[in-house]
Amino acid sequence: MKYHYTYRITHIEHKKYYYGTRTSTINPKEDIGIKYFSSSSNKEFIKDQKEHPQNYKYKVLKVFSTREEAMELEIKLHNKFDVGVNEHFYNRAKQTSTGFDFSGAKHSIETKTQIRLKLVNKKRPFDVCKKISKGRNKIQSNGKTVAENSASKIATNRIKNGTVNIQKGIKNNNAKTIHIFNKQHELMFECKGNFNETCKSNNLLMSALTRSYQKETILISSKITKFNEKFDGWYAKVIK
Repeated sequence: MKYHYTYRITHIEHKKYYYGTRTSTINPKEDIGIKYFSSSSNKEFIKDQKEHPQNYKYKVLKVFSTREEAMELEIKLHNKFDVGVNEHFYNRAKQTSTGFDFSGAKHSIETKTQIRLKLVNKKRPFDVCKKISKGRNKIQSNGKTVAENSASKIATNRIKNGTVNIQKGIKNNNAKTIHIFNKQHELMFECKGNFNETCKSNNLLMSALTRSYQKETILISSKITKFNEKFDGWYAKVIK
């Protein structure tokens, strides 16, 4: 018999939590905190549970007949508490129906730089990628970077040629216009008042693209696109 359950791990003193899903062949109460200590990639978190069990409390939230049902509850809890960025949780990413969403994960400046450089061209040496990155981020006379000017020109040409998938909203004429680009800086979608609808209807990574235009950064993490490789390097910009 298999048990599919959703659980919570609590650090009693620090008031820090971890939500997860587990499939086990033994009773959950004899599994979690005894034989199983979460699927977290945080080795210190796992080690501390084993060495200081008195500091942790384990709760089986619900047992389901299928793993899918257990994951549905996990996803709901991850979204409710935004565990990927919430400092009160050990979770480093949110579970989704297609895998883990690392879009909210925090990275150091050094880590972010390395990820961006790897996405320029994974086959190029690090020093070459660094030079390319500096060149692309160089500010030109109009106050924009080389990459931004390139993306703008490509977008303009594609709109003129009618090759872009323009999806304009009709209800909110005052809404901002958002352009969604692929890794090659080709304009894929133009949204006005219907960004969320466009993302959902085309299975785009809405949360990551939202973060992209809000922070004016490229959709960088390869972990984000692990289950959606075709969106590797995509990003969004607000057109003023």
